[in-house]
Amino acid sequence: MDHRQQMMQSWRTNAEAWTTAVRDRQIESRRLATDSAILAAILRGKPRSVLDVGCGEGWLCRALADRGIATVGLDASPELIDRARSLGGEFYVSTYDAMPDFRQQFGAIVCNFSLLEENLDDVMHQLGLLLQPEGLLLIQTIHPETIADEPNGDGWRVEPFTGFRTDFPQAMPWYFRRLESWVALLTQNSWVVKSAIEPAHPETQQPLSLLFECQYS
Repeated sequence: MDHRQQMMQSWRTNAEAWTTAVRDRQIESRRLATDSAILAAILRGKPRSVLDVGCGEGWLCRALADRGIATVGLDASPELIDRARSLGGEFYVSTYDAMPDFRQQFGAIVCNFSLLEENLDDVMHQLGLLLQPEGLLLIQTIHPETIADEPNGDGWRVEPFTGFRTDFPQAMPWYFRRLESWVALLTQNSWVVKSAIEPAHPETQQPLSLLFECQYS
């Protein structure tokens, strides 16, 4: 089983634990800054429709629906989609490379800590076709400074899910990119980076994530 297959399997195995951790707000960085940062970035663009790619158990879709924005969620884990659907909303089981034929474009597309694979060129192209003219692609990802004690080159890492009140049955491989690698991936696939935001810890001001706002050219 390769890294990608292991990663996808981990999301299936960990679906219950992840749902509990998100809904109980056990993840400090999300509670302090990153959840509100992605929500604020979406709302600034005033989209009427949003596609959440890698939606997990659906928290962001529900938050947007509460604000009157039509939102569709995709995730490769059937178990996570089942949990998302249990609270209402429009959700589909889908991998990045086999997205449904929506027959529409979206005012914004969001990838909130969900672009965890090595090969994303085809995904970047598909997302461009699904975005309305002048719409925004919002990508929130791990900030390089948060893994300063590890090797700083691009490559596969392992998330052991330690420090949670909830036990996770399986560690998760994920692919890390440096800042310059993200910029290269985007620009080489016809995306223009409009801004790069660093949501920070409210007390220490240490960056907790990296949030790109992009338009398709």
